[in-house]
Amino acid sequence: MLLCSSCHISKEVSRFSTHPIELGMDKAQFIRVYGTPYSQTVSKNEKGELQEILFYKETLIGVQWCMVTTSFTFINSKLIKQEFVKEEQINTSCDCNKYFSRQK
Repeated sequence: MLLCSSCHISKEVSRFSTHPIELGMDKAQFIRVYGTPYSQTVSKNEKGELQEILFYKETLIGVQWCMVTTSFTFINSKLIKQEFVKEEQINTSCDCNKYFSRQK
């Protein structure tokens, strides 16, 4: 089974570990570089600042296939945090941590 669409890019290493992520980056610039997220949340934090979280999914292929989700948090349109959210094994013998650990 082949999974591929505009939000799923197949490779061995996360694009977020091969292209430097700069904290403080503007949200519009981030989207120009990394594309449209597959999902996002918008809220106000305890200080009343606009908080947006963009979610990106990637399919990583090594010996087997993994789907990883990474989130990026913006406060007032400035990147403040990158976070690994979830890994899904597309094949039960996949070691997703092996491919995503290069980001840490």
